[in-house]
Amino acid sequence: MKLKNSNKILVLSLTCFMLSAMAYSQDLSGYWQGRFRTDQRRNGASVTFFMNMVLVQNGRKIEGRFGNAVLDFPNNPSVVYEISGIIGKKDKIPTSLMRGRILYSRIPDEVADYFLSLDDIKYEKKDSVEVLYGNWTANGLGSLRSDGFAGSFWVSRLRMSDTLKKGIAVDTSLAKSSQTGNNQ
Repeated sequence: MKLKNSNKILVLSLTCFMLSAMAYSQDLSGYWQGRFRTDQRRNGASVTFFMNMVLVQNGRKIEGRFGNAVLDFPNNPSVVYEISGIIGKKDKIPTSLMRGRILYSRIPDEVADYFLSLDDIKYEKKDSVEVLYGNWTANGLGSLRSDGFAGSFWVSRLRMSDTLKKGIAVDTSLAKSSQTGNNQ
């Protein structure tokens, strides 16, 4: 009798643990879209760009790419970066996504090289709207902001029914293939 009760308690405990672990983890895979703002004043003003991001999460590892475009032409990226990060053992999301290769660029190299990482990342979900937001760090140059960041970003997850999803996939894959074509 005691063995059966202890088995029930063990099974119940394991079930609760598994459910809480599943609820705690957050899959960030998908298409995200929003704004990328630079606080490095150009001609006395901050500049805001359109931001497309594609993330693929495999366990605690996240890889993907993001591109910036002028607001008037959101599906015509000026630059596309490879990004990656690791989710900490006690975290739901990565606190930082580091830049890898520049996959495509129509801007001067020194400008494209300026971006280093997305940092201080936060995640919020309200009803069916999911948002990632945070700051970004510059590569080797001092920031005008007192907190040391060069700007901020926010993106919301696109749902399967969003028509821009196809445009983002085409734009970022074209950027990747044109970079490959340039290397040949």
